Amino acid sequence: MSLLLNALIFSLTAFAGMGVLAWLAYGASERK
Repeated sequence: MSLLLNALIFSLTAFAGMGVLAWLAYGASERK
């Protein structure tokens, strides 16, 4: 159970991280 929970948390963290990076990249391109 804990392994599944860790995998879920890891996937959510990775997804959130990619979302933030994409948002920052979009914001940087918009400012130019």
